[in-house]
Amino acid sequence: MLKPSPILVTRIERLCSKWKTISLSTLAFVLIVAGFVMIFPHWQAALASSGSGAWPTYLEGNTRSSYNQSETTITPSSAPNLKLHWSYYVGGSFYVKSITTQPVEANGLIYWGSWDGNEHATNLNGTQVWQ
Repeated sequence: MLKPSPILVTRIERLCSKWKTISLSTLAFVLIVAGFVMIFPHWQAALASSGSGAWPTYLEGNTRSSYNQSETTITPSSAPNLKLHWSYYVGGSFYVKSITTQPVEANGLIYWGSWDGNEHATNLNGTQVWQ
């Protein structure tokens, strides 16, 4: 039986090694591009929120900072003029009465949770819609 020459074997090994490197590099590139394509809509939402007072997600953005530098509705000069429009009583003991979640306003309702174990939805005028 004929044995292939060592030079031919070395060339074939080098060629296979090059193809492996090219294939793995191409796969890595495709995965990186796919990752950017999947993350891009989130970047768009974050960039959109930085240009207006609207918050596209809970606590303003994906960093959950609750801060939007273009928000101009409440300023140090307008803060003293704020007034309480309504309040809501949560039953239970002293420790259970607390509302410690960030309320979320959507679809004309305010959604919030309380330590009494309930989730609540109230109208913007303070009337309970459901618990």
